Amino acid sequence: MDGGSSAACGPDAAPPKVGTGSGAPYTRSVTDVAIVGGGPAGLLAAGHLAQAGFDVAVLEEHTTIGEPVHCTGIISLETAELAKIGDDVVLGRLTRARLVGPCGAVVEQAWPALRSEPILVIDRARFDEGLARQARAAGAEVRTGVRVLDVGASA
Repeated sequence: MDGGSSAACGPDAAPPKVGTGSGAPYTRSVTDVAIVGGGPAGLLAAGHLAQAGFDVAVLEEHTTIGEPVHCTGIISLETAELAKIGDDVVLGRLTRARLVGPCGAVVEQAWPALRSEPILVIDRARFDEGLARQARAAGAEVRTGVRVLDVGASA
């Protein structure tokens, strides 16, 4: 265990628990694209696909986009520009990193390319919420509380 996570790891670890979702079953016939998961990749893809004219639905099992936060809010400036996030989501810029190993060993590293390749610390929940707004504005349907258990195709 890394001390920062309550999840067990390794070959004998139990599978993670997942929510059952509280939304009504999704039964609409999607003509173009269904994206399972309302994280950054799914929401960014949904926005681009909807903007290109596709009928897109994002199906997210959690009731709120951006919660729970599943990873850090550390991204490159290139990612921030691709996702078109505003400065209000940026919490700061990294100048160094401290890496702590599972047995407590510590390594500190300065970021020498700070001016040419900034690394940003962002509010992940607000980042995800912003991507959901962009996807909706482009015409994608974003449904929360919908857990996908099976996917079927029709001819």
